[in-house]
Amino acid sequence: MAVMAMTHRKTLSPFSEQRDASLRPEYLSNALPLRICLRYGKNPLATTGMCFTVPLGSVRGFTEVLVIMIPLMFCALAVAIPHASAW
Repeated sequence: MAVMAMTHRKTLSPFSEQRDASLRPEYLSNALPLRICLRYGKNPLATTGMCFTVPLGSVRGFTEVLVIMIPLMFCALAVAIPHASAW
């Protein structure tokens, strides 16, 4: 009976809901750019805003975003369609 109880114990995976919220990957991915901005004395919110306004502020910038986005969308579809049909 004791062996059976040990086999049913749940282990915490890296993406488990029960983990500490500060260790989740999406929070860690935002922490590095924030620390870089603060280290160089820049406003993180203004820097994030510039990431959207500068490329989309002109027609040339918008077309460059499209040029980069279209192949990435095709790659995402190439992965998503077979994955969806496998279920």
